[in-house]
Parts: sequence; C-alpha cells; structure tokens
Amino acid sequence: MMDVELGLRVAINLVSVLVTGYFLVIMWRVRSEPTSLPLLGVAVVVFLGAVVHPLVTTFLTKFWFLSMYSVIVFGGGFWFLFALRYTGRGGRVTPLAVALVAGLSVTMLGIDIAGATSLFRRFVLVNVLLNSVILVLASLVVIGLIVVVTVSYEENEFLIRGSMLLSGGAAVLVLVPVVASKFPNPVVVPSMFIAASGLLSVAVSRYRPFEMLPVVRVAGRDRIIEELSDAVVVVDRDGRVRDLNPSAETVFDIDRSAVLGRPLGDVFPVPFDTASAAAAQEPTHVRTDDDTILSVTVRSVTDDRDRLFGHLLVCQDVTDRRNREDRLAVLNHLLTGAMREQMGAVADDVTALLDSETAEATDPEGIGDGIYTTTTDLLTLVERTREVERALANGDGTGADERTDAVPIVRDVVNADSADIDIVPTLPDGPVPVAIGGSLLRTTVETLLDDAVRHAAETVAVAVEETDEMVTIRIVDDGPSESDSAEDEGQFSDGISMQIARLAVEHANGSVSVSPDETDGRRIRVRLPGIGSASRASGRTDSSGRDGSLSRDAPSPVDGGAER
Repeated sequence: MMDVELGLRVAINLVSVLVTGYFLVIMWRVRSEPTSLPLLGVAVVVFLGAVVHPLVTTFLTKFWFLSMYSVIVFGGGFWFLFALRYTGRGGRVTPLAVALVAGLSVTMLGIDIAGATSLFRRFVLVNVLLNSVILVLASLVVIGLIVVVTVSYEENEFLIRGSMLLSGGAAVLVLVPVVASKFPNPVVVPSMFIAASGLLSVAVSRYRPFEMLPVVRVAGRDRIIEELSDAVVVVDRDGRVRDLNPSAETVFDIDRSAVLGRPLGDVFPVPFDTASAAAAQEPTHVRTDDDTILSVTVRSVTDDRDRLFGHLLVCQDVTDRRNREDRLAVLNHLLTGAMREQMGAVADDVTALLDSETAEATDPEGIGDGIYTTTTDLLTLVERTREVERALANGDGTGADERTDAVPIVRDVVNADSADIDIVPTLPDGPVPVAIGGSLLRTTVETLLDDAVRHAAETVAVAVEETDEMVTIRIVDDGPSESDSAEDEGQFSDGISMQIARLAVEHANGSVSVSPDETDGRRIRVRLPGIGSASRASGRTDSSGRDGSLSRDAPSPVDGGAER
C-alpha cells in the first residue's frame, strides 16, 4: 500500500513538473508578445514551485507550507500585473501596483528567511504578516480576475473563452492554500499546479490571447484622445477636472498636473454648466481670453445602467471657420449692395431712354454703351466675387499644401489686360512661391489690376518683390491720389473691388494696403506669406508639414492698416 501511495505521489509530482515546464516553454516562445512578460513570470514561479515542492515535502517537511505560500504570493503578484497590462486598465496606477506587489514579495521573502532560521515559531508577528500578505494578494488576484473577464466580455465571444481559461488558471493557483488546508495530502498542491498550468497553457496555445489584446482598444482609444487636435476635458459629477489631453493644455494654456481635481471654472474662461449643455445636445460657443472661439460639445459619461459618472467635453477651435463665415457675410453684403446700386443706375438709364420728354436730349448710343459697360463690369465682379466666396466657404487657397509661383500668374494677368493703359511689369527671373492657391491669387491680381487701370491716367506699374518670409506685389498707377478720387462716383467698383481683394488676401494670412505713391498717383501693396529661398533649397518642413518659413508667427500682415 505504501508503495502504491509513493508511486502515485512521485507520478503526480513528475506530471506537475512536466505540465508546468510545458507552460513555461509556451510562454518563453511568446515572450516577445506585448503584455506577455508578467505571465511568463507566473510560469517561472509555478515551475519552480513544482520542482521545489517534492523536495521540501521529502526533506524539509516543516517548511512545505512556506514554499507553497511563496509560490502563491510571487505567482499571484505577477498575475495581477499581467491583468492590468493585458486589459490596459492600469493607467497611472500601474507604478503603484508594481510597488505593492514588490512590497508583498519582499515581505514574503523575509518570512521565508525567518522560517529558514527557525524564527517563525518564536515571533507571532511573522505569522500575522504571512496572513496579511496572503489576504492582500488574494484580493489583488480577484481584482485581476474581474478586470480580465469584464473587459474580455465587452470584446467578443472568442476572446472571452481564452480569458475565462486564463482567469480559471489564476483562480486555481490562488486557491491552493485553501484546498491544501482542507485536504492535507502531499499530492494536492502538485495536482493544483497541474490544473492551473494546464488551463493557462490551453488559453495561450489555443486562443492566442496576445493577438487580440483588450489593451489595444483601450490604448488605441487613449492614443486617439491624446493625438486629437480638439481639446478634451473629463469632469466628474461634481464638476472637477479628472483628465484632459495635451490639446486642452495648449488651448487653455494650463498644465495638466496643476488642474486635476480642481473645478472646471479654473480651466474654462467663462462659467459653464455641463449638465445643461449635455441635456441640450447642441454645441456651445465659448470665447477664450485670446479671442479663440471654441465649439464645446458635452456628452454624459454613463455605464450600462445609465448611472452618471461625469461629463466629457470636446472643444473644437472654430475661430477660422467663424472668421470665414464673417468674411463671407461681408462679401455677400458688398456684392448685394453693388448689384443693387448698378442695376438701379441701369434702370435709370433705361427710363431716360423711354421717357418721351427727355428722349431728344439723350444720347441713346452713349447710354447703351454705358449700360453695356456697367453690366459687363458687374458680371465680371460677380464672377470674381464667387471665386473668392468659394475659397472662403471651403477654406481653400491656403495651408501647407498651397504653393503657387506668383510670377507666371502676374505675367499672365498683365498680358491678358486689353485696356489702353500702358502696363509696365517688373518681375523676377526666377520663381517666387507664395502660400496661396493659384486661382485665388489670379482673381486677386485681376481685381486689383482692373481697379488700377480704371484709376490710372496713362501708366500702371506692376512689380513682384520677395523676402525670406513675405512676398509683396506692388501695383502703382499715375491717377489722382486717394484723397482726390475718394468721392469719384464714376468709378463704382473701386471701393468694392478693393474690399473683395482684401477679404481674399486676408483669408490667406496676407494684407492689402492703399497709399499715395512717392511721386504721384496711388500705390496698392499686396503682402502674402512666402516660401523663403532657404526652405526651397533644402525642402525642409516642420513637424506639422508646413514649409519652415510658413509659420503662423510670421510678421503680422497689418502694417498697411494705417494706410487704408
């Protein structure tokens, strides 16, 4: 009978070593997979436990329970770290979890030393420490089990099967002391090692959990939020800031660590009711201290039972869009006014022709030419206005991908002008790239050149000049100065065309200014962001993809404001 029990005991211990060794081999093969190292630690600990346990129960029987508890503490600690990394739920508490597991492991190591030096029975404190370590460790393992099963359940059916096996293996491992105390038999511990390693081996080899990591979804979501250009702020039910992304730090000019746990009012420049905004389900516009306009969308953060945990605020910078909308409104107003005025003038001319009392005193041919000229100019103005309108509405014509050579466009516009005025161009031999769309630049130059031709007496001079960061297009005519012609009612399109061109150029972060020329006449100066020669030679771009010279910190294009 003794021989049978001994043989069974040896066989179970041998199987325990083989199964735990097989689990160790499996984990060694996938050691390079993400989040696999903590589970590899579990495999190493269980394998060493399977090897040491028969030796201790044979030669050091009074220390067998210490070896068993050591396997549970070290293996359970690795499992808890694996659960956090595998599910991606650790976040900022991971360093704290590592420190806690390390503290439990060091404490257990001290208990082992005390047991080895025969101090275990002399000090009740050692026994209390052992019970405390096991209690804390069991709690951590249970938390890990719940996290793994819950997160995997949210993914898909195939993943939940593997996660259930992983969790089952960990549960068997942590229950070893309980079962061993209920059934004090030498084969109980290695049998449970076999069960735990078997479940973990099947989970890793059959379901390949490292190829469908729940952490991918969590990490991917976190990465998306971190990389979003929109500012994201998370607040709790009490309206205190719990998290925010780097864009929010930039938009609100704050440091994340300085505002966590503080009221939302310390972040937002104006009082903001998150509950009302979430209930309205409509974006709310907020203006910051630096005149940035934010469209704030608020969503409630709830669980499956609709219990409220807080609110998620997504703040989108709509300053450029609002500016485009304002410019578009001004543009439409200008065009409507011009059309109403000129069509009224055409109607007056037609009325004069049809009036029998004034018919003999009128010049029908002259009035007809005037009507034709007026309507033709008006149609041209409408066409150019619509070109600018499309650019303003769509945000086209500017940006990092816009790179237009100004020289051929200016040359084509000059050559295409059929007026009797002498146009003298002064253009560089090489290319002069500017950060504006070609069609928008052509429309602007055509509009301003037509305006100069109308204003000129005999000559219009056109020049293109380049600096490292700005390109200047000068259009100088020899007509009367601005003060002399400001009240000229005959040039109906002068003021309107100038304002339309100004809206187009300001859309491209440039400026249009009008001033008297140094000699006599009027000078129109168009300044646009250029692409410097150094950047063109090297082809360097900054991290945002724009050419190095196209910085939003370029010299402000409003120097001509005083000349308007």
